[in-house]
Amino acid sequence: MANIMHNKYTSKNYELIIVAQDESAGKVRVVISRNGSSKFNDVVGSFTFYNDRQTTVMWFTTCDSKWRLEAPYRNGDKNFDNWSATKTSIVDTTNVENVYFTYDIFETT
Repeated sequence: MANIMHNKYTSKNYELIIVAQDESAGKVRVVISRNGSSKFNDVVGSFTFYNDRQTTVMWFTTCDSKWRLEAPYRNGDKNFDNWSATKTSIVDTTNVENVYFTYDIFETT
Protein backbone atom coordinates (compact mmCIF):
# COMPACT_ATOMS: atom_id res chain seq x y z
CA MET A 1 0.00 0.00 0.00
CA ALA A 2 1.33 3.43 -0.90
CA ASN A 3 1.84 5.88 1.94
CA ILE A 4 -0.88 8.31 0.93
CA MET A 5 -3.50 9.94 3.05
CA HIS A 6 -6.92 8.45 2.42
CA ASN A 7 -9.86 10.43 1.16
CA LYS A 8 -12.54 10.38 3.89
CA TYR A 9 -12.42 10.06 7.67
CA THR A 10 -15.24 10.08 10.19
CA SER A 11 -15.53 10.59 13.92
CA LYS A 12 -18.41 10.74 16.34
CA ASN A 13 -19.13 14.38 15.48
CA TYR A 14 -17.14 15.26 12.36
CA GLU A 15 -16.32 14.30 8.80
CA LEU A 16 -12.88 15.06 7.35
CA ILE A 17 -12.12 14.78 3.65
CA ILE A 18 -8.58 15.13 2.36
CA VAL A 19 -9.13 16.74 -1.02
CA ALA A 20 -5.49 17.15 -2.08
CA GLN A 21 -2.00 16.78 -0.71
CA ASP A 22 1.44 17.90 -1.82
CA GLU A 23 4.03 15.86 0.02
CA SER A 24 7.02 17.86 -1.28
CA ALA A 25 5.49 21.14 -0.01
CA GLY A 26 3.97 19.60 3.14
CA LYS A 27 0.57 21.06 2.25
CA VAL A 28 -2.86 19.52 2.44
CA ARG A 29 -6.33 20.73 1.48
CA VAL A 30 -9.16 19.44 3.65
CA VAL A 31 -12.90 19.83 3.96
CA ILE A 32 -14.24 19.40 7.48
CA SER A 33 -17.80 19.53 8.75
CA ARG A 34 -19.98 18.45 11.64
CA ASN A 35 -21.84 15.24 10.90
CA GLY A 36 -25.24 16.00 9.42
CA SER A 37 -24.43 19.66 8.75
CA SER A 38 -24.54 21.33 5.36
CA LYS A 39 -21.94 23.86 6.55
CA PHE A 40 -18.31 23.00 5.97
CA ASN A 41 -14.84 24.50 6.07
CA ASP A 42 -12.57 24.11 3.04
CA VAL A 43 -9.04 24.97 4.22
CA VAL A 44 -5.38 24.51 3.40
CA GLY A 45 -3.13 23.15 6.11
CA SER A 46 0.28 21.60 6.58
CA PHE A 47 1.69 18.23 7.51
CA THR A 48 5.06 16.81 8.52
CA PHE A 49 6.44 13.29 8.84
CA TYR A 50 8.32 12.86 12.11
CA ASN A 51 10.36 9.69 11.56
CA ASP A 52 12.10 10.10 14.93
CA ARG A 53 8.72 10.15 16.73
CA GLN A 54 7.10 7.65 14.32
CA THR A 55 4.12 9.92 13.67
CA THR A 56 2.66 12.21 11.04
CA VAL A 57 1.29 15.56 12.23
CA MET A 58 -1.24 17.61 10.27
CA TRP A 59 -2.59 21.01 11.28
CA PHE A 60 -5.03 23.57 9.90
CA THR A 61 -7.25 26.41 11.05
CA THR A 62 -10.97 26.80 10.39
CA CYS A 63 -13.04 29.92 10.97
CA ASP A 64 -13.44 29.14 14.67
CA SER A 65 -10.82 26.55 15.64
CA LYS A 66 -7.26 25.34 15.34
CA TRP A 67 -6.87 21.64 14.58
CA ARG A 68 -3.85 19.41 15.22
CA LEU A 69 -4.01 15.77 14.10
CA GLU A 70 -1.55 12.93 14.64
CA ALA A 71 -1.34 9.58 12.87
CA PRO A 72 1.08 7.04 14.37
CA TYR A 73 3.31 4.97 12.12
CA ARG A 74 2.65 1.23 12.02
CA ASN A 75 5.64 -1.13 12.15
CA GLY A 76 7.93 1.76 11.19
CA ASP A 77 5.86 2.80 8.16
CA LYS A 78 3.65 5.85 7.68
CA ASN A 79 0.02 4.95 8.24
CA PHE A 80 -3.08 7.11 7.86
CA ASP A 81 -5.91 4.84 8.98
CA ASN A 82 -6.49 6.73 12.24
CA TRP A 83 -5.92 10.30 13.38
CA SER A 84 -6.07 11.58 16.96
CA ALA A 85 -7.04 15.24 16.84
CA THR A 86 -7.17 18.20 19.15
CA LYS A 87 -9.60 20.99 18.25
CA THR A 88 -8.94 24.26 20.10
CA SER A 89 -11.30 27.21 19.97
CA ILE A 90 -9.73 30.40 18.62
CA VAL A 91 -11.91 32.57 20.86
CA ASP A 92 -11.48 30.53 24.07
CA THR A 93 -8.27 28.49 24.10
CA THR A 94 -9.47 26.63 27.19
CA ASN A 95 -12.24 25.14 25.03
CA VAL A 96 -10.50 22.00 23.75
CA GLU A 97 -12.10 18.95 22.17
CA ASN A 98 -10.36 15.62 21.53
CA VAL A 99 -11.50 13.89 18.34
CA TYR A 100 -10.60 10.46 16.93
CA PHE A 101 -10.93 10.04 13.16
CA THR A 102 -10.96 6.69 11.37
CA TYR A 103 -10.65 5.98 7.68
CA ASP A 104 -14.08 5.48 6.14
CA ILE A 105 -13.44 2.21 4.29
CA PHE A 106 -17.00 2.14 2.99
CA GLU A 107 -16.67 5.40 1.10
CA THR A 108 -16.51 4.90 -2.65
CA THR A 109 -14.87 7.49 -4.85
